[in-house]
Amino acid sequence: MNIKLMCFWLLPYVLLAGGACVAATAPWLVETGAARASIVIAEGPPRLVDLAARELQAYIQKISGAELSIGNAPDPGYPATIYIGRSAFTDARDITDEGLYHGAYRMVSGYNWLVLLGRDCDFDPREPWPRTRHDYPATHPDRLITGG
Repeated sequence: MNIKLMCFWLLPYVLLAGGACVAATAPWLVETGAARASIVIAEGPPRLVDLAARELQAYIQKISGAELSIGNAPDPGYPATIYIGRSAFTDARDITDEGLYHGAYRMVSGYNWLVLLGRDCDFDPREPWPRTRHDYPATHPDRLITGG
């Protein structure tokens, strides 16, 4: 078959398929500097979830100039929603942190939503240094050497 004739017959199908792909794409998170999504966290979340939501908000703002709102429920004014941490939404869809270890997290998405989920807890880190010399245990090498 002639190549020109084959291209002539295939071109309308390619254009229709391309148009269908564009029409079926999910909403943007940010479009032309305006927020098109909101960030949702559970009521009274662990500190790490709150930190993750604020970090995501800050970096999206640095990249695009748009500030995504953070709330406890999806905002109907935005076509897309980002869920961070465990919530009623993740429980309803059976999205869990099972099998995640060593700082791993799970990303799951649908048509107009994105879930970012990890093993979140209220971790209280210790300081890497003592506040005074009396905070060292008596058997600490520094105290044994200096006699303090």
